[in-house]
Amino acid sequence: MTERERKPRVAVICQVMAHYREAVHKQLDESSELDFVFASDPDGSHYALKTMSPDGLREHLVLKNRYWGRATWQSGVTRMALSKRYDSYIFTGDVSVLSTWVGAIVARLRGKPVLFWTIGWHRPEGGIKSLVRLAFYRLATRLMVYGNTAKQLGAAAGYPEDRITVIYNSVGQVPIRSDEQGAVPTHRVVNVGAIARLKSAKRFDLLLHAASELTRRGTPVRVTLGGEGPEHRPLYDLAADLGVDLTLTGPVYGAEDTKVFYDSLDVTVIPTYAGLSIIQSLGHGVPVVTDDDVYGQGPEWEAVTNETGGIFEHGDITSLVNALARVMSRVTADRSGVAAACLAEVEERWTARSQAGRILEAIRDEWDVKSPSAK
Repeated sequence: MTERERKPRVAVICQVMAHYREAVHKQLDESSELDFVFASDPDGSHYALKTMSPDGLREHLVLKNRYWGRATWQSGVTRMALSKRYDSYIFTGDVSVLSTWVGAIVARLRGKPVLFWTIGWHRPEGGIKSLVRLAFYRLATRLMVYGNTAKQLGAAAGYPEDRITVIYNSVGQVPIRSDEQGAVPTHRVVNVGAIARLKSAKRFDLLLHAASELTRRGTPVRVTLGGEGPEHRPLYDLAADLGVDLTLTGPVYGAEDTKVFYDSLDVTVIPTYAGLSIIQSLGHGVPVVTDDDVYGQGPEWEAVTNETGGIFEHGDITSLVNALARVMSRVTADRSGVAAACLAEVEERWTARSQAGRILEAIRDEWDVKSPSAK
């Protein structure tokens, strides 16, 4: 195949290839219009991340990460940026990775499109941190961020809005809940809970207080939490004081155990600091209740709407009680309809397939992939 005939080649350079991104990486790898070459350090221990095996990818290059405090250098990135093999580059947009600064500059000097794949802005910033972040992001010809809030904050910070593409996020392959699982539950006690790290930032104490109040009002509520963490004993003690029926299952791993857990839930409640757990729950057809602190939430917060769950005022137990009561009422009246709305939201914006499609669109926006010889 000649240079004119070959498909455009895109280098995807990551510090590590996290296991939860395996599905979207494989979706990109199966593209019929682009050749993707992935590069990363296979060792995710520094980030406490489980990494995916690159064996199923058509091409993976091994990089070596070197760490100095919070800074990282990836050997081999500069060489890739100088190579004539690649027509476009996607970097993980982490400001602490010094080799990304260098690699992006080199690729830009060579006239190559550079895209940063990043969560983007969490909240309004100021001072030197804001200036450094903006300078780093401006090295890219386009940012691919997880949510609309990040795009709005980026534009407000001075980054060109037309160079920001929202690609959302995904958590592996999303299961499809059957119609039978969407039937009205036969149990009278409402089961609410979540799979999450049991830490104080999640504010599961608010959930226990809300469960106590709903039970007092005549709607018995059982709380089931899957996960582990430092709040295990404090939550257990608080539940005992409040008279709440609490089950702490410990860690929930694997597709089947996760499915069994969500099949038992009527509503997922993550009082605050929610992220991909939202998508996991909606993907099992279970609506989510969380708070309105947009800058304290992950970008997946945008998936929670009136159709897929409920929002309450940050830190307000009464507001949580009311929001939870409204969602429980909808589930009782039309469990199948609520589950269908949850799945539709995930399918539209939060699957590996939809995320990969938006990444391909972002690349097309930077360069006409049908004309590789017109570089």
